[in-house]
Amino acid sequence: RQRARSKELDVDEQRLDVQARELERRARHVHEGEERLKAATKAHDDNAEAQLQRLRAQARAEVADEKTELQQQSLALERERIQTNAERERFNEGARQVEVLKRELEDVKAALNRADARCDATRRELEDSRQQLQLATGMSQ
Repeated sequence: RQRARSKELDVDEQRLDVQARELERRARHVHEGEERLKAATKAHDDNAEAQLQRLRAQARAEVADEKTELQQQSLALERERIQTNAERERFNEGARQVEVLKRELEDVKAALNRADARCDATRRELEDSRQQLQLATGMSQ
């Protein structure tokens, strides 16, 4: 009976050894799966981080390009504003000069009218003097 019991214990021990080895195999399998999962997760995270960095760099480049374009547009508008102001100033100066010339023309016209009036008066005086001279000469003959 002791032998049977000993044999039974040996069988139980062998069964337990088999179960222990199976549990160790499963534990190794689970551990290897966890390691593969960690490696895959790290690779995925690394790829995601690299893609994020690329997207950030692309966004910074696009923002820089847009900022440069806006600065160029701003400079072009500023040049146009300066040019427009200079043209406006030249126009205004030309308009002031035209007003001065108009006043000078009016002054010249007024002086010409006064000169015409003096000429007319002198012509009348000469005509009167000639007529008086003709009368005087006609009387003396």
